[in-house]
Amino acid sequence: MPKPLAITLIVLLIAMLLAALAVIGYDVVRGFRRYLEHRDTTASWVSTEPPGLLDYEPDATHANERFIEVLNKLNADTERLGEKLGRHAKRMERSAGKSGRKKQRLANRSAREIHKSAVFTEKRLELLDAVVKEIRRNTEGVVGSADIQTDEDIGAAKEFAQVLLDSRETTAETIVSVNGYCETVRDIERQNLARTVTLACRRQSAALDGVVKTLRRFETGALNNGQTLVDKIQKAEAGRREP
Repeated sequence: MPKPLAITLIVLLIAMLLAALAVIGYDVVRGFRRYLEHRDTTASWVSTEPPGLLDYEPDATHANERFIEVLNKLNADTERLGEKLGRHAKRMERSAGKSGRKKQRLANRSAREIHKSAVFTEKRLELLDAVVKEIRRNTEGVVGSADIQTDEDIGAAKEFAQVLLDSRETTAETIVSVNGYCETVRDIERQNLARTVTLACRRQSAALDGVVKTLRRFETGALNNGQTLVDKIQKAEAGRREP
């Protein structure tokens, strides 16, 4: 029968083994999360080499898919933040008769959530910018290389031109929405409820300004490419009408 000391040592060894496994498991999970975040935010997949004729369409499609994906994630994060701040606001209302320290802690919780959202947005600004540039250069390639000769070519070109102009309008609406959200954040900053909230809002509004600037570049690119294609269509139609 094992002596008490031996049993104690065995228990300690088992506890140490479990602790080591837990640390390893935690590191694996953390590493996997870092990998997923890197995949979500990196722009390394965008080639530094200019695209060729056969690259334009698939590369533009891929970039558009990533563009929509990034915007959807930013929107989901905004909704998450809104829900969190809504709950925090209710707690703040209930704390009317509480101490200043209690209210400060509640404000700091809100600040942490705003700061978290700001960092989330900042990490995706570089990717968003790279995606917009990739969309623009490949769309310019598609439009520039378009050979519009037949009625079928003209019909297809008109559909594509309408898609470009529609995306420009949708982007303009998105810019208005983001600017409205950014102004709400600035209103909270101007209230100066707590230094942590003020700093977090300042960082969040700066990140949102970055999103708006990138969206404006996308809007301009869609408008220019759409108008260029419309001009090519009109020339093709005029040429077909000539005897």
